[in-house]
Amino acid sequence: MIRFNGWFWPASLLLLFLLLTFAVAIGATQNFDDVALAALDPARIEWILTAAIAISVFGYLPANAILVAVAAVGLYAYGRIRAAGYLLLASLIAPFGLLIKNLIARQRPVDLVAGNLRLADGYSYPSGHVVFYTAVFGFLFVLAGTEIRSEVLSKGARIVLLALIVAVGLDRLLESEHWPTDVIGGYLLALACLSLVTNRYLSQRR
Repeated sequence: MIRFNGWFWPASLLLLFLLLTFAVAIGATQNFDDVALAALDPARIEWILTAAIAISVFGYLPANAILVAVAAVGLYAYGRIRAAGYLLLASLIAPFGLLIKNLIARQRPVDLVAGNLRLADGYSYPSGHVVFYTAVFGFLFVLAGTEIRSEVLSKGARIVLLALIVAVGLDRLLESEHWPTDVIGGYLLALACLSLVTNRYLSQRR
């Protein structure tokens, strides 16, 4: 299982996020975003977009709140009280991302790709879906490696969780709800914060 050790990964990921945020704020990434997003046009066919919408469902209220509540209650009932608390802590990374999103106030790519579904409201950077999925499913990924005794079930659960984390980034691009750097920024921010939460949780299990 991948483990975050010390301050190297949190600090490195946070630094990369801050550098990217500055670049986005001054418009230095826009040419890259325009070209990269337009390159996805051939993949925007009906069945792929339908699948993408299904994948993104847990990024919206109330589905995301219900998901966290059910998972936390399940962990608590299973006797993993500390894990339930840290899951709730990990879920708070998403509101932190929303705060940054409102500060940067970047517009969504609604004018670049025809037929944008416009399912999301608000600003664009960083992607809230990516932050939430990476933070919550990322912590569940860690729990799947530490709490599930069956190696087969543990690996299976981690594959599914990792697939969701990766797929939601592609989803946000295919739905034209975000620029590529929004997605990258979401991963960087969530992983930086998640590594801190994970470090603390694992250190208390020893």
